[in-house]
Amino acid sequence: MQGRWGWLSFGRRPAAASGESLSASIAQLSPDERQQAYQQEVSELQNRLTRLEAYLDGFPKPLSDLDALAQSLTTPQAAFEYVRDQIALEPYPGVMKGALGTFLTRGGNDLDRSLLLATLLKQQGHTVKVARGRLPLPQTQSFLQRIADTPDAVEQILRSLPKDLPASKLSDQQREFGKVRVQRAEERGKTRREAVEQNYQLIQSFLRKGGLTVGQDATARQLETLRDHFWVQATINDQQTDLDPSFSKAGMNQKFAEPDETFDPDELPENLFQHIGMRMAGEFLQGGQVTSTELLSKDMRAADLFGKNVRLSLEPESLEGDINQYQPTLVVGEDNTEGKAFQLRPQEGGEESSEAGEESPGGGNAAEGLLGGLGGGEGETPKKAAPRPKATGAVLGRLYLQVVSKAPHLAEAHYRRVIMDRLEVRQGRLQLQAGMEDDKSIRALLIQVWDGAISVGPCHVLYLFKTQLETLKAQESMEEKARAKVYLGQEFSVDDLAGPMLPPELINYFFSSDLARFLIRQKSAPRARQYYEQPRLAFFRHGFAVRDWSKPARSRRFQEGIDLRNAPFQFAAGGDQALPLALKAGIADTALESSFVHGGPGFNALPLFAAATEQGIPLVTIGPAQRAGIDSLALPPAIKDVLQHELSQGHMLILPTRLVSLNQTQTFDWWSIDPATGTALGKMELGGAQAMVETSKLEEQVRKLAKIFGKFYGGLLSCYMLAIADTLAPPSGPYTILDEKDLPVIKGGGDLGECVIGVTCTAISDLSSEAVSSAGFSDEAQKLIAELQELIAEWAATKLYGPEMGKACKEAM
Repeated sequence: MQGRWGWLSFGRRPAAASGESLSASIAQLSPDERQQAYQQEVSELQNRLTRLEAYLDGFPKPLSDLDALAQSLTTPQAAFEYVRDQIALEPYPGVMKGALGTFLTRGGNDLDRSLLLATLLKQQGHTVKVARGRLPLPQTQSFLQRIADTPDAVEQILRSLPKDLPASKLSDQQREFGKVRVQRAEERGKTRREAVEQNYQLIQSFLRKGGLTVGQDATARQLETLRDHFWVQATINDQQTDLDPSFSKAGMNQKFAEPDETFDPDELPENLFQHIGMRMAGEFLQGGQVTSTELLSKDMRAADLFGKNVRLSLEPESLEGDINQYQPTLVVGEDNTEGKAFQLRPQEGGEESSEAGEESPGGGNAAEGLLGGLGGGEGETPKKAAPRPKATGAVLGRLYLQVVSKAPHLAEAHYRRVIMDRLEVRQGRLQLQAGMEDDKSIRALLIQVWDGAISVGPCHVLYLFKTQLETLKAQESMEEKARAKVYLGQEFSVDDLAGPMLPPELINYFFSSDLARFLIRQKSAPRARQYYEQPRLAFFRHGFAVRDWSKPARSRRFQEGIDLRNAPFQFAAGGDQALPLALKAGIADTALESSFVHGGPGFNALPLFAAATEQGIPLVTIGPAQRAGIDSLALPPAIKDVLQHELSQGHMLILPTRLVSLNQTQTFDWWSIDPATGTALGKMELGGAQAMVETSKLEEQVRKLAKIFGKFYGGLLSCYMLAIADTLAPPSGPYTILDEKDLPVIKGGGDLGECVIGVTCTAISDLSSEAVSSAGFSDEAQKLIAELQELIAEWAATKLYGPEMGKACKEAM
């Protein structure tokens, strides 16, 4: 098959004339030919899963399956030595990972490691308890020293991989496709390393110029955390046996502290757990005064969140006419929490006419009313607004999401992401911003889907691939039904959609970030041991944002990207090496963001700072004691408010003095530096630390497919496994992690990388089937299916892979 759909196999299809739609081409097929094309598509879906399953089955199951590990460790001695020798010790407080998370990340503190050991022993039939005592200071100091002298979690993961990886059966075309990816990975890896070094030098120079010091010694807190000590007591052969794997040379029944109390490992006190709280709040303005209202609140154990999708959605109550009421919802696994519905402003009966010259939000049409004023404004003919109910009372001025991380022995950590802000002080009085008084100017900003996940440590690479496999399995049924809709005319409804799943973009991002940190540490800070002190949270956000901050009321753009990410890392040992490691690792995270979003011009701190330099915009450093300096910046009120909040949290900022022009828009960014660790995070606009991409072509279709937003658009532009090869590109070559005698080498293009090739090739097919599924939402959407499919196909083939990769995918599939 030729043309832009040449990489898909539809069976025999007549040659399509230039511009001919996919639906028109399929209409030319006979019923038998449609059935044949459908069966071929379904067969390819099944083969995709079979290939990946076969590859993963070649690895020993105890590497990534906790039950299989327990069955392989047949004695208490074997279980004890496994935890002691193959699970890295980390000095964070409380239960953060649980037994499964500790196993999959190959690292944990004494309490989480005890929970893992208890799980292994229970499966052997032994009765176990978790004991708690207090270590003497000299032993605690030895305890902390061990962390600096032993392999960290990433090294333990690499040690666990077999030296002879399973062989995978690939065609010559697939291998050629792998070579193309490896070549591009080398290029992107080099570019990223250069960007990290350049921005590291920039941040260092500005910190010195501003007389600001970062990086606090955490030794005292680490020692206090470690003195609160946990281990396992098990009944073995009718004898109570102490099992404490925290010390490298510890033996069975060797005790290092006297127990003050013991617990059933399945019934630990709540105050021993780390928690994550999520809160959405609205600030409503009336008479110059603001009242804050909690709209949604949920507190969760971090260990219970591991491996689950966290979906936060903000949806309109109705898609008809002038939208006034919205509903926030939080879904974690099978748990659904509905927040408090809220209105943009209270409404009374009666009708209120539009003011003269006011543009209509769409005159009652669902799509136009929902997204009124979306497309830039210029060149469009204004419409008279339809009469609407009178609005009185408090009006929504600001909406934000706050995440709180809590752990024993630690102060609460707060992260805030502003979703919408139209408040400003004008003429000495708090008011709505000029041009944003009318509710239609912000409706699109309140349509959001945030798919999130937490990370508690660098996960085993096999977990990464198993997660991908589970995602594909969950989608297989949906994709088959979508294809049946295209070829056979069968029904497709909302019930046929796959439910929320772990976002592949985030799992891959976490993996890539942890690997990059490890490689930076190996090169620049070999003595330092970096670990997660609290869970890492990130969202892949889908929704609208201000198109141009020089005129925030004028237009919107649809954006996707990694958002609201934190950096809860700490360092054991390393001394002066820890600060450069923290800065470079944070910059590397910012550089990695752009790998996981595609489709248009990128918005990220790295290109924005480069643009600011080119445009001659001065850069300044502002610390917490210099908050008045924000007032002198030529920035919109909403961005100034976010910067003030950053300073109130003790962060140091390096930022341009005014808006920066990038991709034909006026936007803003800054480096936010945590004074405790020195970690630098690139943040944008309203504080989301995001790498957003504008998708203008899709936006045109979104106007006509409004209902996609509330239910499904979160997955529309996902491209699974795209950035793995980009990150695994250290100077020694793609996929080569370590080249030491006692550690395996992951080779580029030959072993580990091969198992992602088939998945990457079929990602475009996934996109097209997801677009097909929008037919279940509205009659109008069904008419636009073919157009939207071709739009995405063209975008993917030309912007994502390029012609040579598209050709390789065609042959590989």
